[in-house]
Amino acid sequence: AAFYPSFIQNKLLEALIRCCSDPDKATRKFACFAIGNAGFHSDSLYNHLRAAIPCLVKLLSDSEEKTRANAAGALGNLVRNSSSLSQDLINNVAVQTLLQVTSRSLPPEAWTAPIYLLPSPVVGGILSCEQGRARRAVTSQDCAVLSRQHVRSW
Repeated sequence: AAFYPSFIQNKLLEALIRCCSDPDKATRKFACFAIGNAGFHSDSLYNHLRAAIPCLVKLLSDSEEKTRANAAGALGNLVRNSSSLSQDLINNVAVQTLLQVTSRSLPPEAWTAPIYLLPSPVVGGILSCEQGRARRAVTSQDCAVLSRQHVRSW
């Protein structure tokens, strides 16, 4: 946390976000990892990392498996310490993209598992937006509903 002000002052986070679009696969992979680390310990950098969300969602479909994993982990870390970026994940279809990507590589019975990688406020927000429900705890039945509605329609 002591380094965070210098990250902002020297525009390191902006550079990391740009690295998510780099043509070099190793650069993309490590940029996702670094963004995830920046969001892991506290939410103090969340506002500065908000711009990374569209890039991270796009990288969920990267050709490199480790980049996809790092992007998913980074998205989870961006809502780990507060829900301030939850709406951004909802607006950028992070959960739906995660389910779509997972459905390509997992059997149908495992499709509900990826939803648990993201906190309840994110999934609850999707349920609220799409099913008119009030926000509440997410259950395995909710995950199954999301899986049926989104993954199978792709």
